[in-house]
Amino acid sequence: MKNVQKSLIVLVLVLFSIQIAHAVTGKISGYVFDKTTNKPIPDANVIISNTTLGAASRDGGFYFIEGIPQGEYDIVVKVIGYETEIAESMRITENTVVNFSLTPAAIEFDPIIVTATLSDHRLSQVSIASEVLTQPRLNQKTGTTVGEAMVSVGGIYFNSYDGIAGTHIASIRGSNADQVVVLLDGLRLNTAQGGGVDLNLIPVSAIEKIEVVRGGHSAMMGSDAIGGAIQLLSKETIGLKGFSYGVNSSIGSFGTRTLNLNGSHKIGLLSYFISFNRTESDGDFIYKTPETGDEQTRENNDYKSNNLFGKAHLDLSPNNKINILFHNLTAKKGNAGSVNINAWTGMPMLTPNARSESTRRLFSVKSENQITGRFRLEGQSYYQTYDYHYTDPDGWAPVDDTHENAALGLNLQGNFNVNSLIDLIGGAELLQDRLKSSKFKVDDRNIQGLYLQTEARFPVSFWGLKSSWAAIPALRWDNYSDVESQLSPKLGLLVTTGDERSVSVRGNIGSSYRVPTFDDLYWPEDAYTRGNPDLKPETSTNFDVGLVFSQKSSSFSQVEVNYFNNSIEDMISWGPDNTGIWMPLNIGRAHISGIETGAKFRWPNDIAYLEVFHTWLKATDETPNSATEGKRLIYRPTSKLDLQIGSTIRRFSINLNYRLVSKRYILADNSSSLSDYNLLNGNVSYSIPMAGFLLDAKLQVLNMLDKSIYIYDGYPLPGREMRFSVGINY
Repeated sequence: MKNVQKSLIVLVLVLFSIQIAHAVTGKISGYVFDKTTNKPIPDANVIISNTTLGAASRDGGFYFIEGIPQGEYDIVVKVIGYETEIAESMRITENTVVNFSLTPAAIEFDPIIVTATLSDHRLSQVSIASEVLTQPRLNQKTGTTVGEAMVSVGGIYFNSYDGIAGTHIASIRGSNADQVVVLLDGLRLNTAQGGGVDLNLIPVSAIEKIEVVRGGHSAMMGSDAIGGAIQLLSKETIGLKGFSYGVNSSIGSFGTRTLNLNGSHKIGLLSYFISFNRTESDGDFIYKTPETGDEQTRENNDYKSNNLFGKAHLDLSPNNKINILFHNLTAKKGNAGSVNINAWTGMPMLTPNARSESTRRLFSVKSENQITGRFRLEGQSYYQTYDYHYTDPDGWAPVDDTHENAALGLNLQGNFNVNSLIDLIGGAELLQDRLKSSKFKVDDRNIQGLYLQTEARFPVSFWGLKSSWAAIPALRWDNYSDVESQLSPKLGLLVTTGDERSVSVRGNIGSSYRVPTFDDLYWPEDAYTRGNPDLKPETSTNFDVGLVFSQKSSSFSQVEVNYFNNSIEDMISWGPDNTGIWMPLNIGRAHISGIETGAKFRWPNDIAYLEVFHTWLKATDETPNSATEGKRLIYRPTSKLDLQIGSTIRRFSINLNYRLVSKRYILADNSSSLSDYNLLNGNVSYSIPMAGFLLDAKLQVLNMLDKSIYIYDGYPLPGREMRFSVGINY
């Protein structure tokens, strides 16, 4: 009995001491924001002075530090690219909440990216090769649409043509049109019908940031991410005044004219942003025919679009937010057809009366909740429609097709901080894709997806040299109602040393896939073609490794080299079956490898900047026993060089974008090709602050050297094109 009593006394004393220890220690938590944009800042170091305690801000800018002896401390927050913030003599009790707003430095060093890990990170902290175009970088580009602004981004190639009325569909590291995922504020724009996403339909005036991930990314994104991913983040910045409103209008060559209206306001717990864009163009530029060099006018190349974006944020509490997104797009344009000579008729293959109309509507509601200091939960439901109507009354068989795509989805994601070194990110997705078509009938596609990613980061020191090591394994499983399920693993590694002067080694290995589109599976059977319901998904094995040198001080310089290798199996290729009918088959194999080299130099306040990026690409058809085995894949240039240079002096800015692209084969047997080309775009702008208003004027010149260029066979690029815009913002 005495032993039992002694044991109980010891247990009570232990529990009591734990309670006392708990009572005399405190906790501090809160958010780290950008002072000018009020956006969260991840990977900022929050340090308790004169102690060994500290933490890094995480997704959403949230940080927390536990086990602090209660008392007064100086709290230091610092991160490259921002001025250090110090909260002096802060009294830390059992649960202290302190938010920090950091002032950006005179030069942008390390932007935030979400697409690489589905969580907020600085660009230097992700293992996958990526690029981020923030608002200042977008302002330096030349172009009215997202597609035009992105043509000079390294590692991306566009088969663009016909100016604004033509399509701009991205290829990343030699991928085809269906092998790049495009997102708008986290929502997939790719449809189950296929065909890629035309980035010419989205005005750059509505976009605040563009994130590009180069390399297979199905472990995070699911289908279509064989080449990589592009995410467009629409504008939502409120500004220091708590509101902003503006109008901008432009006129240009070939009857091009635009109108942009935007407004944002914060009223109590509610903030909103609205943007409207209207673009029109006659598109009647002069081009030279490839056979004779004769000058002709491009006809039936007009374009008209309306884009409406709406966003609202309701801050229920510091830890709970609701976000609402709405997007409505309508676009009508002429489809001019190919200027190439038809071998049978001896005439150009023009379509003078062909028309197309696109309509996209997207609505989503997203909830962000910091449940505890260690657990963050996000949920998003959305509904999207994309309708496409094409008519051509003059074809050998008149065409009048309507395709109505719809997607209904639900995403859930949880971020769990295990400790200061390990984070877990996991989620589930439910999606239903529908298609109502005048051409063929399909069943609904139901998809269930699960994914998990671990970020394990730990410090390592060698002979006094401090470095940070990170292992980022990820796994995703997707189950489809109409094709076989897919498992996509990936492992990312990142080693960095230094802060202001840093060397980083990064690498990734994994597999990605693309499911057959509705067009591939269910195309109606006629005398010449039919779909194939027995198709398997395309699969790929991706590998890349890169080396990055950076210096971040009063100026910024960076040099990077990346090697990538991608082997694709079961590629879907259209060909004749044993009866002579053309149908899609899993007969293709491809091997794509390359080297990317880039350098960036920026001086404070962008008084001068220089960016150079070169991609060397080898993309070959490796289909066994085929006539094209070993041949180069069509429309994949071996070499692409992008050069950007500019300067901002007070209110005046000048920017030049130069692009040099090698020849591209246009036939699978490599018997014909398009010659190499170079293209120079540029712009100058001037801003005048006046009584709280900001007046802007900008002159843009596309194809400055007035080159006759065919990026895609039979479809010319406009010659020199000028656009002048003026705007006022308050």
